[in-house]
Order: sequence, then C-alpha cells, then structure tokens
Amino acid sequence: MCDCLDRFTATPEWLNAYPNCYVQSEYTAASGHFFIVMDTNGDPMCQTPNIHGDYFKFDNCWASEPKCREKIIECWKSLGRFTLEKLVVFGTTLDSWQQEKRRKSSGRINHLQKTINNMMVEPLSIEGLKDLAEIETKLKDLIDKDEAYWS
Repeated sequence: MCDCLDRFTATPEWLNAYPNCYVQSEYTAASGHFFIVMDTNGDPMCQTPNIHGDYFKFDNCWASEPKCREKIIECWKSLGRFTLEKLVVFGTTLDSWQQEKRRKSSGRINHLQKTINNMMVEPLSIEGLKDLAEIETKLKDLIDKDEAYWS
C-alpha cells in the first residue's frame, strides 16, 4: 500500500482570497517526503531562476547558531513582501555565511596542524611535549566539533 501524505489543502474562502494560487510538489532525495511549493501570485515556481542549479536547504546545524538567526531576521526585514524573493536572498546569504564559517574553521585546523608539524622538526623538551599534547587535544576537539557540526 502506498499513501501520499504530502498534500496542500485550502478552504473555499482561502481559494477565493487567492484565486491565482499555484501549488506544486517537489521531490527531494534528502527526505521520504515531497516538499510543497506555493506562490499566491500564480507563477509556477519552476520558472524561478536558480543561480546555483539546486534548491535552498536549511541545514540543521545552523539552528543553534545565533549568527544564523541574526542573518535570517536581517534578510527578512530588509526585503520586499514576496516570500520567494526573501527565501532566495537569505538562501544566498546563508550560503555565503556558511562558506565563511567553513573557511574559518578550516583555517584554525590548518593552523594547528602546521604548528604541530613545526614543533616536530626539532627535539622537544618536557615543556614542549606538554605544549604539543595540548595543541593535539585542541586539534582533535576542533576536528570532532567540525565533523559533528557539518554531518
């Protein structure tokens, strides 16, 4: 038995208020569900240009980030009244923010790796071994956090 639960429903009053409404279901490989796309202006969403050639997807890891919330509020307040326009802009904004966050994280990891490599060039004193162990612990923690965040 196969049931389709991903449906759009509307009352007659709502349909009268938005006579040009256009609704379509879109398949996503990321879920067992279809997502529902609606435009109250009647324009099919599939005609909306997409710069990246894919769709916007909110990553769960962003939900715990205060900066993410700030970016969304900033975009939502600064744009016009159309939801699709807002989604496109803050999707692009969050993409840029995420890339910057990844770049900084990778930079910190690379810096610690280079520090360890530089320390290993010469024999280490007892104090140097303690410093090395501390840096290795920081590096492992940073890599673990990074993997958990992006997975």
